[in-house]
Amino acid sequence: LVFVRFQSNSLGDNIAWIPYLEDYERVNNVTVYSNCYYKNLFGDVYPDRFFSMYDGTMECIDVGITDREIPLQKVACNCLGLEYIEKRPRFNFSKLTRTDQKYIPFSEFGSNYCKSWNNPSGWPLVIKYIHSIGYTPVSVSKEPTDLKNVLDYTGKGLLDICNVIYNSPMFIGVSSGIAWLSWMLTVPVIMVSGHTYPYFEFQ
Repeated sequence: LVFVRFQSNSLGDNIAWIPYLEDYERVNNVTVYSNCYYKNLFGDVYPDRFFSMYDGTMECIDVGITDREIPLQKVACNCLGLEYIEKRPRFNFSKLTRTDQKYIPFSEFGSNYCKSWNNPSGWPLVIKYIHSIGYTPVSVSKEPTDLKNVLDYTGKGLLDICNVIYNSPMFIGVSSGIAWLSWMLTVPVIMVSGHTYPYFEFQ
């Protein structure tokens, strides 16, 4: 038995790393337990033991960001001794509902301030443009927004956010967990980021 301990509860980190738990099991012929923080997203496609607490009795491998100059998913591969291949996590799309909404979701927030887009006219211009092409901009951050003329989905549950993104032609945001969520849902992502190297996130 091996416990793979995620040293981050960030949404993006957990989305990036969970696919490699199964790879580690397969390559090493072991049973993996882990502390993935997002059972509400993945609990119906990955085993319960991937969402457990470390009891101190198993061999433990820590997965955490030690190098921001390599892709985020390669961080997990390096910690687990796996060959790096970009991989989306499995997700149960049947729990989402197709709609005819004309929304373009966005999120202006990341996990820390240095991920922000500090152009004061940036987001207002994006919102104005989204309206001009016949779509409604939807703020899907967990943090409240002060932006005007947007549909406010801030603070909604992750599955509600998934449904909005899944039914949209794109997502616009900074380097954040919601960007990783959109990638997981195979929705095109427009990312505004000067905080990370272009290869740090998904390709």
